[in-house]
Amino acid sequence: MLTLICGVVFEAVLLRFGRTDTGVRSLLWLSVVTGQSLVVWHTGVTWLTTIRRRNPVPARGAGRWQGSVDAFVTVCGEPLDVVRPVIQAVRDMEIPHDTWVLDDGASPELRELCRAENVGYLTRPTRVNGKAGNVNYALARTTGDLVAIFDADHRPDTTFLRKTVDHFTDDRLAFVQTPQSYVTRDTLVSRGAKQAQLPFYRAVMPGKARQGAAICVGTNVAFRRVALEQIGGLYEGSQSEDVHTSLRLHSLGWRSAYVPEVLAHGLPPENWQVYLRQQRRWARGAFEILFGGALWGRGRLGGAQRLQYSMLGTHYLSSLIFLLASCLPCLYLLSGVTPVSVHPLVLFSLALCSLVVIGLANRWENNSFGVAGAIAFMVASPACALGLIDALTRRHIDWAPTHGRSSPVRRTTSTSISTYRIATAGVCLVAAVVGLAGGLARQGHIDLAVLLGLPAAHNTWVFVPTAWCLIAALVFLLPSIRRLPRVRMSTPVRRTTVVATCAAVLVAATIIHPYGSAPSSSATRPTAPEWWREDFSGPAGTQPSERDWSFQTGHHYPGGPPNWGTGESQEYVRSSRNVRLDGHGHLEIVATTDGNHGYQSARIETRRSDFIPPLGGTLRIEARAKLPAARGSWATFWALGSSFRRDLRWPESGELDAIEYRGARPDEVTGVAHCPGCGEPVGKRAQYRDQRGLADEFHTYTMDWRSQPDRIDWYVDGKLYHSVTRKMLGEKSWVFDQPVFLLLNLAVGGDWPGPPQETDYPATMVVDYVAARTCLGQCSSPG
Repeated sequence: MLTLICGVVFEAVLLRFGRTDTGVRSLLWLSVVTGQSLVVWHTGVTWLTTIRRRNPVPARGAGRWQGSVDAFVTVCGEPLDVVRPVIQAVRDMEIPHDTWVLDDGASPELRELCRAENVGYLTRPTRVNGKAGNVNYALARTTGDLVAIFDADHRPDTTFLRKTVDHFTDDRLAFVQTPQSYVTRDTLVSRGAKQAQLPFYRAVMPGKARQGAAICVGTNVAFRRVALEQIGGLYEGSQSEDVHTSLRLHSLGWRSAYVPEVLAHGLPPENWQVYLRQQRRWARGAFEILFGGALWGRGRLGGAQRLQYSMLGTHYLSSLIFLLASCLPCLYLLSGVTPVSVHPLVLFSLALCSLVVIGLANRWENNSFGVAGAIAFMVASPACALGLIDALTRRHIDWAPTHGRSSPVRRTTSTSISTYRIATAGVCLVAAVVGLAGGLARQGHIDLAVLLGLPAAHNTWVFVPTAWCLIAALVFLLPSIRRLPRVRMSTPVRRTTVVATCAAVLVAATIIHPYGSAPSSSATRPTAPEWWREDFSGPAGTQPSERDWSFQTGHHYPGGPPNWGTGESQEYVRSSRNVRLDGHGHLEIVATTDGNHGYQSARIETRRSDFIPPLGGTLRIEARAKLPAARGSWATFWALGSSFRRDLRWPESGELDAIEYRGARPDEVTGVAHCPGCGEPVGKRAQYRDQRGLADEFHTYTMDWRSQPDRIDWYVDGKLYHSVTRKMLGEKSWVFDQPVFLLLNLAVGGDWPGPPQETDYPATMVVDYVAARTCLGQCSSPG
């Protein structure tokens, strides 16, 4: 019930916060909503199926079964050491019966074994129609009123017939099914296969029996011969002959019974390849039922029966939806596309809640948290996808038993599953690397992001989808690991391991993301007055000297936040169309549009990153510029701490903005100090207003950065309008003790200036000069 509630809440979140602003997002959102609706539907029907727990076994008729019984053991290449104990167990069951071994491998050794064990032996000239054809061949050559069928790797208890055949005193009972249960082996695939099917046989199958829709699973089952003969024997049109056979019997009004007691024990899949091949075959059969005419056509099936049969298909569809949902974090990390606009904590909480609820439910029902079963469910999802393709394309694949000997068919099937599985794992691994690089860059460790040319993540929540993608990749790669040892630990050792792991994670987090990242103040400071000035002299159409300036291009620094961290819409390029000298001692930075909501502009930085005031002195940073009045434009002249070039950590690096100007407000310029504790992303800011406007005329913009006492002042045309001091910001927030470099750029759009108006472009920022001057005391008044 709690799982259903979690699913409904997640569906509500998708409907309320879905992102449909573009065609791609709309399609993705619609797909996710449809898939989640199907999951909610399947979960709800499953809950209704399992909510009632009375005994589903029908009352036996009067008296005991008096007819004859045949017991079949279907063999197709299984090793003799697997088949021998099964043959002996079937032969030794209570109640008189005839035992027949149906050999589709024509093995002389098996023939001799049957003679030695005193059981019947049948083989046929061809292997057409797989297991169904094998059984039907035997039905035509035997006479028992009842037929019990066992796979070659499922050994029945001696009481199997005694506890099943008496139900056939009900003349309309076609078959009695018992659980398929695996013996326990100490491998992950064995535990996973066992845990994955436990809920079905313990809770779902009894519910189906109450609805008159207990299905045949192909082994550990007893059939009434007359019922099989009425439908022509086991269904031969599918590799999942069992469920198709039960559907046809129910369609003719026959009944079925389910005995929830484990009366036979089978061998689990020996490795992941065998398990995946089995799941692909079962998924194909379920999809054939769901999309076939036999379920939805005419017949004597009731509504509840049709619903229960459809659940077989929706179960495997849920596995496919899980596969697609697993790819959503990959899609987000690789492209930034997400179907929902909500805080990551909400999605993380819902996912965690669902996992905890499912784990606790498994613990309550099956005395296990079901981790191995969940892993098996994940690993099988690519196989289920292939099963859907097989069902839709009606691709012919020869039947192969779970424990039969290797064949070209088995190898080809395993190879195709591995291809899809490894491809999925590869996508998850790539996404995990991208997410890890972006997350580390967000923390200031930019080397990996720079190497890959990737931006930093928007926030540290990126580590959640990154961890998911990494786990998914490892799970999908599990079948490629030959042997996965299981480490046995006592409860105290497990608890100690958990505590030690948590401590290690905390230590690693402390190392990776230390607090108090204020840069070192041990930079070399000037001891004499210095003057640096750029007058932008040079021929028209040329660009600023590369000796003094570097050009930033694209939408982010390598390892930096996307869209330069402020949501800007332009692409920075190095083109004389966007950054050039005008031949009259001016620099022109031009923002242009392509007429299709695309914008280009330029961003340049000083190569020097050693501008810093002398102790007790002043650094004056100044520019004379003419700013554009284009709506959506964002002209800036600013300084960043030199540490930013090492780790891209902002606002820890500190930022001082001499010009923050919006074209939509041509009468206003803003001076800003950005730092930890400055109320980011707003910062400590103040506005200078001129009713005559600041656009289309040159004005001088100055910052005086004073050391001891620590103070920064902002001026326009020599008029002071803003100041900050160390005392005002506090010691932890004052990060302005390191050198800086200078930047000029003209952005378009973003969080602050708002959307641009294409008719206002091209727009030009003209710079007369940029200067940095140090004074041993206080510089003279600007102006």
